Amino acid sequence: MPWSGGAFTRTNGVHTGATLWAQDRDAGTKILAARHDTHDQDLATGINSTLEKSGSNAATGNLNIGSNRLTAVADGTAKTDAATVNQIQSNAPAFQASDTGTANAHAIALSPAITAYAAGQAITFKSASTSTTASTLNVNGLGTKALKKKNDQAIAAGDIESGSIVTAVYDGTNFQVTSQLGSEASAGGSNTQVQYNSSGSLAGDADLTFDGTNLTVANPLYLPDGAVATPSLANTGDLNTGVYFPAADTVGVVAGGKEKWRFGNSPLAGKNYVVNGAFQVDQRSSDTRTGLGGALARLADQWVLRWDGATGGRYTYSTEDNGGVNSESKWAKFLTTTADAAGTAGDYQYFYTPIEAQNLQGLIAANGKLGDTTQSMDIIVHADGASGISFPCKVGCWIHTQDGTARQWVQDVTITSADTWQRVSISRTADSVATIDQNSDSGIWMGFCIATGTDRQVTGGAWENSGGDIGTSNSINIGDATNNYIGFANVTLEAGLLSTAAEVQDYGTTLARARRYYFRNSYAAGVVVANGFVTAATSAQSVLSFAEMRAAPTMSLSGVADFVIGDKDVNADTTGFSFDSIGTSTAKMMPVASGGGLGAGEGCIIKADGSGTRFIDGSAEL
Repeated sequence: MPWSGGAFTRTNGVHTGATLWAQDRDAGTKILAARHDTHDQDLATGINSTLEKSGSNAATGNLNIGSNRLTAVADGTAKTDAATVNQIQSNAPAFQASDTGTANAHAIALSPAITAYAAGQAITFKSASTSTTASTLNVNGLGTKALKKKNDQAIAAGDIESGSIVTAVYDGTNFQVTSQLGSEASAGGSNTQVQYNSSGSLAGDADLTFDGTNLTVANPLYLPDGAVATPSLANTGDLNTGVYFPAADTVGVVAGGKEKWRFGNSPLAGKNYVVNGAFQVDQRSSDTRTGLGGALARLADQWVLRWDGATGGRYTYSTEDNGGVNSESKWAKFLTTTADAAGTAGDYQYFYTPIEAQNLQGLIAANGKLGDTTQSMDIIVHADGASGISFPCKVGCWIHTQDGTARQWVQDVTITSADTWQRVSISRTADSVATIDQNSDSGIWMGFCIATGTDRQVTGGAWENSGGDIGTSNSINIGDATNNYIGFANVTLEAGLLSTAAEVQDYGTTLARARRYYFRNSYAAGVVVANGFVTAATSAQSVLSFAEMRAAPTMSLSGVADFVIGDKDVNADTTGFSFDSIGTSTAKMMPVASGGGLGAGEGCIIKADGSGTRFIDGSAEL
């Protein structure tokens, strides 16, 4: 029967088996073509269906070797050759140790060579260079393909190191690197990436351990700087509340997307170097404040209106307690009552606050010069219909160092809309020239331009030698039409180049700070001012005590006839009043009364008379 595989059985159609010819002989059968040609053809067909060991013929179908091994097989040298266990173990068909390319342009020659790129091909090679930028791979001269990391990102400097083993898989367009990159540090090194798994173990070394409850870090834990809206350390579900690092040597605390506190700015109670920047304290509020602009005027505590030249603009100043940034918050208002559309070249009017030098030492940089500072404030501008002010408008702001090396920085801020409070800020970089002395004199003047002539204008935006300039050619003149007004609130000077949320101190703290420079003791009718003794029938002496001031103050009072000297028998109205032996916390009062009748040597009191509110002032203002 024909042989097409399996066991071959001899047959001539009559007899079968290993003794076929003997069976024909014994049966007396002669050699017959019909019986033996078929049999011999079966033998020829069977031989033609076998593989010749020299390899001179080829199989025409799959070979089944019955779970036996092919032994002594040589390593394949072509894509169509069978691979040996040796080649598989060494990854020889897909690995090439000789990278003949240049830095960032790798080239290898696999043996056996691939003839085309195909999606899913995995290639491994030993890099001969370190990457410095985006890199490529060319295999067997088939063409340059980009090497990518993390799916679609270009290779960066240090991702591939010289001598490193790189494995990449072709995705149909690029080779995606699946091996570890040189820029990925191991646990415990810089930029360590750590993963906690469900079994309770922590990837990493002894520098960082986790016991299932507490995370222990042996070395510093580095965090990104973050921002007010996205702090570095945040609470789950409240990502705008936490801690961040706004600048060198400072730490900010954020709540609800607003910075509430910053450490590292000010040695004072808070971050703000301005005394009474929120205009809470106005001890002179009973004074007349109309027609201002032609003489120096002391307004809310630590705030001054100054002028020069022949400018005709006049203003009414008021410390307002409604319509402010936060409804009833205080603010300073200048209302134009007499307009001066132009003014001469040398004219100026400005509103400013002086700051004591020894309170500014926290602004001094390591080189002894003035460091980075930021001035922030809320401003509102109302322009009358006849005014030349249009929006957006520019408000001139400035800062002068008053002692040490006199320097200044003038710069406009932009107010975009009329009758709308807007918080603005100016960040001023450190100055390599400006110094501030360590004393009780004025260290800085900081203020705002109300009106300025051309001789008091500069380009601005940089430190320069102080020339008394207060604005730029773009700064508005608030006095160019009656009923114009400008308002200021929450004025802040802080260290660093970042404006933070306005800090408003409690009234008591602000009052105590303000009274270092000025106090007004007001007395209702009959209120005792001080105890003393009668020196003569018409005179007395007493001591007035007050909080420690910056310097011995200049004393004044509402009127020399506003008080009464009273001993055990007589109440004598004063007709004269003077001060002597004035110190930084005490002064001797020497009232004089007419008519006599006081008992010399007797104790007495000095009190306000019965006709209204009286006051005594002490000024050690800068």
